[in-house]
Amino acid sequence: MKHKKAVTMTCMFIIFLTAFACGAFADDYIKEIKAYQNSKITIHVNGSKIDLQEGAEQLVPIIYKGRSYVPVKPLAEALGATVIWEQDKQAIKVSTANPSTGSVTSPHESEGGRNTFPSEYGAASMFEDFKPVAREGIAAYLNAIRSGEKKDLKAFIYKYYYSLTELDSPEVAYAQASEKVDTYRSKYDKETLDGLTAEGLELLKGGSFPDEASGYSKELGILLNYRVVSDKGYYGHFSIDFYFYQDGNTYKLTNILFAGAYRGEGI
Repeated sequence: MKHKKAVTMTCMFIIFLTAFACGAFADDYIKEIKAYQNSKITIHVNGSKIDLQEGAEQLVPIIYKGRSYVPVKPLAEALGATVIWEQDKQAIKVSTANPSTGSVTSPHESEGGRNTFPSEYGAASMFEDFKPVAREGIAAYLNAIRSGEKKDLKAFIYKYYYSLTELDSPEVAYAQASEKVDTYRSKYDKETLDGLTAEGLELLKGGSFPDEASGYSKELGILLNYRVVSDKGYYGHFSIDFYFYQDGNTYKLTNILFAGAYRGEGI
């Protein structure tokens, strides 16, 4: 087994099926086992390979007593389901198809983009699950600032927006983001823009966001705020806010806002 890496796992059995950390417990139902990571195992759904990258961490399937165990979270999400970890109850909840209709209740897909959450989601869970979308959005924003080409930025906003007539529209969100891109490009020279955006894109590769960036419960829904902040070089920061409006039993994405600053000067 020279291609298999032995690991000692001190976690309950179900942890092998999820990407959640279980913490340290002294209960009788926790036992230590010996298993093997197998990085050659890949998972495919309808012919498409599932990405097992979780932030900066690469999830790896394991072999235990001749059986393969894979992370359930990326697999479930690839099948259109959602996964919630409730720490206080030590429960993993998967929302799949609606038994009465056979349709998936969440997440909602708009042109391939997830933009709703069931109402049982809390701000913290939404914040964790929406991190890949935040990285995608900030990267599109930074690339637009660097190059002046806004096609990907516009595609991102229209991909994830869930338009409600009484609230903002994707047209408004894109117009606001486009104006900020133009402000950056008119205000700073190419060398500054290249250095500023390069730092931001490099920070995105780390897969994490500052502790102060989080999800907040609001009167009519949830606000998710993500940012990358550089404390060296160009001292820039870029952020993206997602506003989710609670409509019955569903949180719907109804606004996307971009912001940034260079050496303390906000745009």
